[in-house]
Amino acid sequence: MNLKVDNRMRWVRNLDRLDEEKDAKDEVWESYEIATEQRITGLLNYNGKILGGLILSPDDKLLNNKLYSYSVKIKFPSGKQPYNIQDASKKGYFFNAGPIGELISLLSVHYGIRFYQISHTSGELNERSIPLRMEYNYVYFPSKSTICPDVLVQIKDINWNSANIFLDKVRKLKNFHFPFITACNLYLRGLREIGVDSEMFFIRMVSAVESLTEKLTEGEFKRIFGVKQGGKQQNFITFFSRFSKGFYKGGKYKARHCKISKKDAPGRLLAIYDARSRYLHEGESMYLSNMAGYKSWDMDPSQGMYIDNKKFTPDQKLPYISWFQRLVRHCLLNFLEESINTESAINSQK
Repeated sequence: MNLKVDNRMRWVRNLDRLDEEKDAKDEVWESYEIATEQRITGLLNYNGKILGGLILSPDDKLLNNKLYSYSVKIKFPSGKQPYNIQDASKKGYFFNAGPIGELISLLSVHYGIRFYQISHTSGELNERSIPLRMEYNYVYFPSKSTICPDVLVQIKDINWNSANIFLDKVRKLKNFHFPFITACNLYLRGLREIGVDSEMFFIRMVSAVESLTEKLTEGEFKRIFGVKQGGKQQNFITFFSRFSKGFYKGGKYKARHCKISKKDAPGRLLAIYDARSRYLHEGESMYLSNMAGYKSWDMDPSQGMYIDNKKFTPDQKLPYISWFQRLVRHCLLNFLEESINTESAINSQK
């Protein structure tokens, strides 16, 4: 048995297998339909093995009158899987959404938008077989763009070209594949809660961060964060402290109490973590920023709240959804960049 199991993402292992068997003629294509609120122009062509593009219709009809539909095709070696059953272990890699789930999770973080998987078609029509199409149930609720403009407002000049560069970076990762893809998937699932369940949004996003901080060994944590691994709450705060560089903007604001500075961030992040824990373990509702405000605000201007016999203090107030999703995405992208750079530096010293 091979003691070193290849725990990289399945789409990465699949591409490596195709590269190793580039002269093989029995390759097959799997077809998928995905959707998003954003109109992404151009064509996705990753090494000729992952293809994608907008499904055009004469009347420009959208799914649910809101979603643009895209066709994605992934090439696989015929009859061969990018894993070996004999090499499986309890600590082996498994991501239940498969290669397409990995890709839309990664692309969600890359573009900062939410994707939905609509269908999967395998096989082809020929003299011996017919294609098999499987449709997926997905929950989509059209939301007011003011809830989270960064995700829901149409982004200008968004195209597939940048996806190639991003996927190249992901392939450079030597370690942390499962923690990183889990974090990306939870980020995507958090975005899907926008306009549906705000409390579940915060739960998903906190879990996205914890999937990284809690799946690292003590040595990996120390190497990446530069400090000793602590408790779960402290590790959560450390993650943002380490990877939030470039996120916080300076300047003077009239509504200072509606902005979150780098200095104020730990306290606000602690409020998010505590609110998530109380919700899950005690069933306590969260104190959300629900009052409408200016686009530049990070949280609403309320200073505490009374609901029925319940009193919420100002330090329990959570920021707007848009602020937290931007921060989590920013830190995930920085984690990817710095992990690649750290691994590259270690390899160059060997």
